Amino acid sequence: MKTLWSSVLVCALAASTARAADDIEILRYKESITPDLTTKTITGRTIIRLRVMNPGVSEVRFPRHDLIIDAVTFDGRATAYHKVESDLVISLPNQPGTTSRDLSITYHGKPLQGLIFGPNYVYTAFSTCHWMICREESGDKAAFDIEVEAPKAYRVIASGREVGVRTRGEGRAVHSWREDQPYSPYLFGFAMGEFAEASSRAGATDLHLFGIGETSESLSRKFADTARMVRFFEEKAGVALPHGFYTQVLVPGSQAQETSTFSVVGRDELDPILTDPEEDWVIAHELAHQWWGNLVTCRRWTHFWLNEGLTVFLVAAYKEDRWGRAAYDREMELAAKRHTTAVAAGFDVALAYSKDYPSLRIKRAITYSKAALFLDTPRKDVGDAAFWAGLRDYTRRFLGKTVESRDFQDAMERACGRSLKALFDAWVNE
Repeated sequence: MKTLWSSVLVCALAASTARAADDIEILRYKESITPDLTTKTITGRTIIRLRVMNPGVSEVRFPRHDLIIDAVTFDGRATAYHKVESDLVISLPNQPGTTSRDLSITYHGKPLQGLIFGPNYVYTAFSTCHWMICREESGDKAAFDIEVEAPKAYRVIASGREVGVRTRGEGRAVHSWREDQPYSPYLFGFAMGEFAEASSRAGATDLHLFGIGETSESLSRKFADTARMVRFFEEKAGVALPHGFYTQVLVPGSQAQETSTFSVVGRDELDPILTDPEEDWVIAHELAHQWWGNLVTCRRWTHFWLNEGLTVFLVAAYKEDRWGRAAYDREMELAAKRHTTAVAAGFDVALAYSKDYPSLRIKRAITYSKAALFLDTPRKDVGDAAFWAGLRDYTRRFLGKTVESRDFQDAMERACGRSLKALFDAWVNE
């Protein structure tokens, strides 16, 4: 992931979100959305299947951002709601017990973040709770269904697996997708547009390619190494690529964004590969997130380095395997150069720093770049065999779960058979 997550981080740390997470368990989001490419607006409805864990809770709060709320129902009955700053506060009838309930919110609006519109396409970009109603904490995983209404000539790609397409009026179609594996809401997404298409395979895994302003041949050429990357990351994870398929969507601009089951890649980030095949970082980075970040997810944003730093490091490791040791060293040198941003600002904090950063650039210098440099340290300290065994143990043990920094430390200590407390205290722990 490259951009558009700073505002999410701020909101995710709000005390109201933490209280809601204690009171309410979200089981599944069901989203219906109609984007309008002309006005760059959306209409939608989010149905949230939830359990009220605290029978005494009288309201639940969600970030609303720029969305205008039209109606709210709880188990099919209208319920009161009001706005508090950028939040939506919904009154809950007294519902004893932990039976699951449906909260439905109908809305419309023009999101300032989270959706990128073009003349013949639209796609999501990280800030999920700007275009639907959801909770923003990284570890708050849930299943996801989405219906996207689009012109009949458009293709739609979304989180999960496509389960149906139906006609709606003349020239319109509704595409339904379902994701039963619980994911964090920032990983929900969709893309729709007039896409060229191509496909290939990596062993038993189907690889799908879609692109704006591309041909099948250009897509196949640009993403030719994806199958090799899949094999490399599967070996390092000790776990096959989830779902048995993976989709990459190539769009204009500089996006680099993972979601559940697919990634959005900007042409500005990818096209350097046409003159220098070693400029393959964006394909590798977003693919690696299918394991580290998507399935094994930081429990709180404080531990975000486990998503991004680990992925930056694994891109370097892939480059070493594909292009040689010099390519790995170049990635470490680049991380060191970017880390100096924080050093020069006098803000070289621990990886699991829990307070506010002065800027997004400095936060990235820590959670992406310093974290990648750190991971090179235990690799050298314990040796390759123990390091990669520790990573496989960590990945398998926490597959589909959420993690904190201590979980990674424990996996590495089990693999090497000794304490790494001093190393983690020096780099990671506050």
